[in-house]
Amino acid sequence: MNAKFQTVEEYIATFPPKTKKFLKDIRATIKLAAPQAEETISYNMPAFKLHGMLVWYAGYKEHIGELRQGVVPCPASFVPFASLGNIPEPP
Repeated sequence: MNAKFQTVEEYIATFPPKTKKFLKDIRATIKLAAPQAEETISYNMPAFKLHGMLVWYAGYKEHIGELRQGVVPCPASFVPFASLGNIPEPP
């Protein structure tokens, strides 16, 4: 992707339906787990900030990825996404 995204909606709109669903589910899960977090685009991918960067997530052709800043517990609700690859299951 060479586009510069201004909103998370713009970013998600570029993916096929199956990937869109997973991205929307991840977005909703993060909002539920951290309702005070501010949604943003960072490094041209969706992210949430809460006292600094909290988490980034991204869609790819064959998987969904997420990156946490520092040591942040991975909510148990992310476990279903682990089967997509590149998302570690929580300990």
